[in-house]
Amino acid sequence: MEKNKLLINAVMILAIYFLFAKPILKFFRKPGKESYQAEANDPQSPLNGNFWQRYFYIVGMTANGRRLLPLGTYTKCRDAAKKIFDAFGYINDDETQFFGALNSLSSKAEVSLTASILEQKHNTSLLSLMNYGKGTLPQNGLSDGEINIAIKFVNNLPNL
Repeated sequence: MEKNKLLINAVMILAIYFLFAKPILKFFRKPGKESYQAEANDPQSPLNGNFWQRYFYIVGMTANGRRLLPLGTYTKCRDAAKKIFDAFGYINDDETQFFGALNSLSSKAEVSLTASILEQKHNTSLLSLMNYGKGTLPQNGLSDGEINIAIKFVNNLPNL
């Protein structure tokens, strides 16, 4: 009897959260995220998953003066994408792991390739992870200050 009552209470709490609390929390999300999304959509931005294609090509693409993407660079970006994805949890985030993975990248093209890998393998963008993490709580993701630090770091990297 006690287990049934506990189960019913748990289901009610979840229902209240998903029907009422989550939409309200989403409404009060961190301000200013539209400018970050504009950064991701800008084709000139290294946070855009297509920026890397200005400097590298892969088999099946025409060269057009670009370099063939080295396997070592792809591996480094794939590993960084995994570390970045793993840095964000559903309850808490590991900012140190995120910045460590970001610091392992040495160019804007590598950051863009990492963003592209995140989009392909995990169906999420780099900026979305930075903003919201994997969770639904407003404290998930990086703070605005941390996001600005990451963007400034990336913008100060060389293109290639």
